[in-house]
Amino acid sequence: MKDRISVLTDEFGEPDFEKVAVWLAAQGFENVELRGVWIKSVFNLDEFDMQELKSILKEHGLSVSSISGGLLKVPWWGPPDEPEKMKDGTPVREYQMRMANNCIEAAVALGAPYVRAFGFHKMAIMADEAWEDWIEGVKEITRKAEAKGKTIIIENEHGCMMSTVASIKKAFNAVHSSHCKLLLDPGNLLAAGDYVTDEVFDLVKDITAYIHVKDATVQSKQPWKTEWCIIGDGEVGWLDIIKRFKAHGYNSYWSVETHMGKKGAWDNTVRDLNALKILLA
Repeated sequence: MKDRISVLTDEFGEPDFEKVAVWLAAQGFENVELRGVWIKSVFNLDEFDMQELKSILKEHGLSVSSISGGLLKVPWWGPPDEPEKMKDGTPVREYQMRMANNCIEAAVALGAPYVRAFGFHKMAIMADEAWEDWIEGVKEITRKAEAKGKTIIIENEHGCMMSTVASIKKAFNAVHSSHCKLLLDPGNLLAAGDYVTDEVFDLVKDITAYIHVKDATVQSKQPWKTEWCIIGDGEVGWLDIIKRFKAHGYNSYWSVETHMGKKGAWDNTVRDLNALKILLA
């Protein structure tokens, strides 16, 4: 099967979505991951925006690989008797479930198979209670996704509770659903101090439904600090990761998330996409 390359379109640093679409189509790319479109979060697009987006995607032959609205990337939403609230007074949990509905409906409207989610932000206190509530939240949004024929993909994010290999194992030992899978981000694993070793690959190979591709170098070990760079120039080990997954039969998306900042965003994302094409060849 042809390798399915995708890209988070706002990583180009270009607010004109059609300009990005034109370039991608001209270069032969067929998939996009949507997080921000026209400086709006994808789950906040109105009916007019959605129709315009569909038109651009169709005109340029692009498919949507994932809706990436940042689900559950919030602090612990607190106990039922004293919930954390948004600025407008809406309980965070209620807002997140509404956001899940919007993201899933966007996935339905745009034909995206996946909706991205995260762990709660890391917390120094109430960790066990926060974890239990997060698992409950994951199960609820998974039920919502399954009802619409979509799959939740949870990204390992070094700033969130599901960040390390150990926390990935803990999460997927608690959640068992064909509609909830891992969005593996080896760059984020490195940022959390982990590498995709043979042992790690054996742990994640069957639960991984989507892969984010970015690279990083280790700047300091005490304290641990990494810096993002062009794919292939860092220490994530992309060639070995790609070989392992392709040999295992992985046939889902490789989605570029450049993450190198606003300066030179367009050029860096272009370089990343071209580097990924070479690695996948």
